[in-house]
Amino acid sequence: MRESLVALYDRVENEDPRLTDPIALAMVQRILAKQRAAALITDAQARAPKGSSIGGQWVGKNGGNSGRQGSRDKVVGKEGDWTYVQNELQQYRKFEIESVKQAYEEDRKILDEIRELSITSDVVFGEESVNLNVLVSGQSTLRAENLDALRNGFDVARYKKDSGTVIFMPDGTAFLKDGNHRTTVALEQGVTKGNFSTIRFVPFGSTK
Repeated sequence: MRESLVALYDRVENEDPRLTDPIALAMVQRILAKQRAAALITDAQARAPKGSSIGGQWVGKNGGNSGRQGSRDKVVGKEGDWTYVQNELQQYRKFEIESVKQAYEEDRKILDEIRELSITSDVVFGEESVNLNVLVSGQSTLRAENLDALRNGFDVARYKKDSGTVIFMPDGTAFLKDGNHRTTVALEQGVTKGNFSTIRFVPFGSTK
């Protein structure tokens, strides 16, 4: 049974034309979508190598406006070579930040809750233009070094094309999963909309 299920997965992923049973096809596609969503939701914040920054790809060749000064950011603490500051984006769940470790653990709890939602819902992937002022974040801290790199010549045009990942909750809440650093700087520079990869949770059985 296990071997046949693995073979079925492989045939679905590779769009095998011999797989014609619509019920089996829909079942496996649903499972694969849930697995993909769960992996994206629980994926830990990317850890850049020592001395590097995520900011480079978002900086234009000719530079740009630097945005607000990093000295105004509220420092939470340090972890290794990184300085963590409070994320000023609207938070999905507000809590008093006591340390970098405590903030990370609280953020993980939120992601675990959202992952559970993906199990009891169907999942639809897409791409949408979203107003930045409706976004809420489950990432309570940001790396100051990454913000500074982004502020030093942010590529607004690129951001508008590839803004991050948003999860639309069953109640319509737009949860910013990936792109917190760049969205923070985009808002500082007056950007109002972005183009996001999206994950929508919809009532179970509503997809075809």
